[in-house]
Amino acid sequence: MAERTGLIRPLSEWVLGEAARQAAAWRAVGLDPFMWINVPPDTCRQIGAAAISRLIEACGADPNRITLEVTESPMMSARREALDEIEALQRLGIRLAID
Repeated sequence: MAERTGLIRPLSEWVLGEAARQAAAWRAVGLDPFMWINVPPDTCRQIGAAAISRLIEACGADPNRITLEVTESPMMSARREALDEIEALQRLGIRLAID
């Protein structure tokens, strides 16, 4: 529904921010779990690897403890631009998993 209504980007940005803030809050009390966040591959392209990295780091979360889950079927047909952003996220230390 969010993809069809055009709300997927702001929703994904909110989810990324909330997850990063929670990861930072856990880190502040001595916990440091891996955080897995489900994100559509096209959203990675729309937001951009640099903006995602800034968002995570601005919240005080460790990018090396973040894994972005991308859905399998869109991943297989993702445009080259989306794949480029996903590769850029990996270079920044953010892990990726196919959901």
